Amino acid sequence: MRTIKKQKGFGMIMAILIIVSIVMSLTGYLYQQSSKAHTDFYQTEESRIELITKIQDELRNFYIAHADDLSSEELPAYIDEEYVRSNLRLPSDSSAFIKIGISDARTGDSIRWRNLYAWLPATDGLDNTAFNEANPFDTALTPGDGVVWTAYSGRDYESVRLADAKEQLESIADKMQSMFVANVAQDFFRNMEVNYFAGCEDRPPYAEELPSISCSPAGEYIEMGNTNAEDALGLASTSFQNPWGKPIYIANRSARDGSGNPIPTPININGTDVYVNSGEIPFNAILISETPVSGEEIFLIVSQIL
Repeated sequence: MRTIKKQKGFGMIMAILIIVSIVMSLTGYLYQQSSKAHTDFYQTEESRIELITKIQDELRNFYIAHADDLSSEELPAYIDEEYVRSNLRLPSDSSAFIKIGISDARTGDSIRWRNLYAWLPATDGLDNTAFNEANPFDTALTPGDGVVWTAYSGRDYESVRLADAKEQLESIADKMQSMFVANVAQDFFRNMEVNYFAGCEDRPPYAEELPSISCSPAGEYIEMGNTNAEDALGLASTSFQNPWGKPIYIANRSARDGSGNPIPTPININGTDVYVNSGEIPFNAILISETPVSGEEIFLIVSQIL
């Protein structure tokens, strides 16, 4: 009986040793394969193209995540080449070889942006790439021999944000016009001479309970979030912040003449006079949205539908 137990114990020990040996062998094999995969990932042309394609997607993702800072006039100190590289979601060994370039700020069409560049040295480790952050998008980087590279222009994303900002103004304008039309439809007299764009202007008693927007100072504009537009138009407060997080303004009250009558009043936007009319039909109001470029706003004139 003792011999049998001894044999069973010995067999169990041998089984454990065999299992441990298999696990260690498998671990070593996987490590070798991982190292080989990394070497291939960096060295072969196919793997380098695969990596640079992944980097291109990551540059775009990085820009979108940091767009407000990248579109600012002064680049925050924390955004440098090392910060960009460390925030690209890539294999850690591969990211060690990547080089990053950040362009100077560019402006045009009421937007500001920067361009991001990334490149891999040649497979022998040599890199005589030249990068000039002040040059245009297509000429800022001159890749060295054997270097693979990619770039992302922030202009693409900022152009989308500009288009969204314009669409946002149009959406608010549609709400304003719909409110105006609905109010007239509820009015027994169908009176078109009541200005619901500017609730501070004179209204007959029967129109007092119908929704209208509170007024800006005469001949000036104010943030829509500081008016009652949220309730009057049935919009969320976030509707009055544009894609850059800047406020949307409204000018809806004319100045007065010597007799106290409202007269069309110029609002200076981008160096151009745009007239707001709250005194006679067709009434209008002006929506203004700031952009990242100082002194370059976008605007929309909202006119009464007759």
